[in-house]
Amino acid sequence: MVYLLKIMLFNTINKFSERLVNKLIFLFAFIIITIVLSLTFISYKIIQNDTVKNLIANDLNNLVLVNKNFEKYFIDIGKYSFPLTNYDNFMNAVVNESGDYTQSIYLENCLKNLISQRKDINSVFLYLPKEKKYYFVEYNNFDLTVKIFYNQDFSKFAWYRKLNSSTTNTYIQPLVTDKENGYSISGRNLFIMYHRILRNISNREPLAVISLCINSVGKNEILNDIPIKHGDHTLLLDEGNRIFYTNIPSYGHILRGRSFQELLNNKVNQGNFDFEINHGQFLVVYSITSIDGWKLIKFIPHSQINKLARVNSDISLMIGVAFLILSIGFVMITSNSITKPLQRLSTKMRALGRGDFDAQAEIKGKDEVAQLSRQFNEMVVKINELVNEQYKMKLIQKNAILKALEAELNPHFLYNALQAISTKALKSGVKEIVTMVDALSMTLRFCINGAEIVKVREEINHVKNYLIIQKARYGDKLVVTFELENSVMDFEIPKLSIQSLVENSIKHALEERTSVSFILIRVVSDGVNAKIIIKDNGPGIEKNRLKEIMASLEDEWSDGEYQNKGLKNLNTRLKLLFGQRVQMDIKSDENGTETSITIPGGRLNV
Repeated sequence: MVYLLKIMLFNTINKFSERLVNKLIFLFAFIIITIVLSLTFISYKIIQNDTVKNLIANDLNNLVLVNKNFEKYFIDIGKYSFPLTNYDNFMNAVVNESGDYTQSIYLENCLKNLISQRKDINSVFLYLPKEKKYYFVEYNNFDLTVKIFYNQDFSKFAWYRKLNSSTTNTYIQPLVTDKENGYSISGRNLFIMYHRILRNISNREPLAVISLCINSVGKNEILNDIPIKHGDHTLLLDEGNRIFYTNIPSYGHILRGRSFQELLNNKVNQGNFDFEINHGQFLVVYSITSIDGWKLIKFIPHSQINKLARVNSDISLMIGVAFLILSIGFVMITSNSITKPLQRLSTKMRALGRGDFDAQAEIKGKDEVAQLSRQFNEMVVKINELVNEQYKMKLIQKNAILKALEAELNPHFLYNALQAISTKALKSGVKEIVTMVDALSMTLRFCINGAEIVKVREEINHVKNYLIIQKARYGDKLVVTFELENSVMDFEIPKLSIQSLVENSIKHALEERTSVSFILIRVVSDGVNAKIIIKDNGPGIEKNRLKEIMASLEDEWSDGEYQNKGLKNLNTRLKLLFGQRVQMDIKSDENGTETSITIPGGRLNV
């Protein structure tokens, strides 16, 4: 198998090298590809080093700025948690709230004021160690109801012990790793609990603890300033290396590991080092604030760094490929100057084969190719003329069929109409005769006008004129009801389509019975299509006969078949105009017959 492949490859190379143009293409391609690959390899190494240096410098500067924003953010929260204004009144209310209801109300108003002025505060707590209770208010749809929880002893919680022993009287609890604090906390995307203890100035005894539950709004606004690419990770630690934020929860146990913290503690306030996580190599860029020691760390996969270098090197490669293409193209232009006219002629021939009878080949010069193109154009013109003739013959034949089908008008109807007018003239006054004659004239005018397609409202008006004459003939034996939707009045339908169905109902439902005949004419829409329904209370159609009628509707029309076959003629006419999209359905039982036609919306096949 390998031997055969070698033979095939050798034969292909021999055939390719038979032409001089192919030899030149191969030579230029080899030289340019060699140069491009050499330059690409050299530039790749240079660009890779520069990319890493620029990436570290940009990310480090960004982390320093963002980390300072975090430090400022925590300082602002600390200032906000300390009641500088009216401090004496606040502490007096803390001491006397249990015996003075007004002081309790004062504390509640202070808590409401705290939670209403910042969008990043989820809830505020005021814990009173002596009373073992705490006030609680949560921002929930502007409902700032303060609740009080009794019998609460927080001395067992680690955060309270650390707060009580803190030299700054503050303690920040990261909710991402430590959610146990005794408070009733609800809500999503919570960030930290900021605790501040208020002491008696004389004996340093703790009097109250203000706890702010901070959501992620402020934190997210700060983190948005860090550009994060696919595979990058971010970590925020405090001075004690507690995790306050990370988007790599699966790596939490690794980041809290001793080896990582030792690497970080051995560094200065900012820098970078390599670190491995689950066999993945990362470049770690970090910044440590000088005041509170906040550590903001970003993990960048080495694969991402290499990808940036590859992108830059790919640009060089693309430039080289562009030069290669231009060089080969210049050689090919000369060699193809003779074959290009033949290619254009071949393209026109393929277009002609796909049915484009307007294809014309471009003629340049007086050589053999130009002569061939001239002969091809003459052939296209002749073919186009033959096709047009055949198409026109088909149109003439189709229109002739439509005219023949439209011309079918029951002569008995004209005879009976005139007889009814004569009878009315003998029995009635001139007014009724005028009405009948007008209706008949409008009916005849509608039938003989040249329009093949009419709107539904025009067809309905014609049917009403037709029914005036039929009412004169049958009197009270004929009752017709209309149910029409305005939305379909402008639909286009074939002329005499509704009248044909009504005439069919009168013929088979009314003439064969002596009782009153009811006919319902409905024209409705389903939003896209129009549906025409003619329903009568006649004796119905036998099942076998109904099957024959439905089967005949599926047969194709042929010359002479439009005589005395109303429903089939109408169905054929509809399909000639609308195609197979039209649907005719007949339902019949002993209670009557319902004939429906679904006329599709859109353009006709004419």
